[in-house]
Amino acid sequence: MVYAARPLICRTQGLPIRFAPPGGRTLPVVDACPKNFVGEDLPSIEASSILDQTTLSTVLAALDMAHADASGRPRGERVAIAAVLSGGA
Repeated sequence: MVYAARPLICRTQGLPIRFAPPGGRTLPVVDACPKNFVGEDLPSIEASSILDQTTLSTVLAALDMAHADASGRPRGERVAIAAVLSGGA
């Protein structure tokens, strides 16, 4: 364990990510693991360096569907990334 309370953003990506906060219509926010951006202001991060959560989720879902169809495994099944990259999953 690196520190006692690891924020969700650190556990999920660690990279800057744009997402819509839960609970209704609000503008998307950008957040990042504070351990990765000590002394940096999040608004100063270049837009091209920020992951968009909606786009990322859409791409991952499409890859999951395509891989499930090609491999015959159930959709949503967890697969080691090394197996996917080697073509073994």
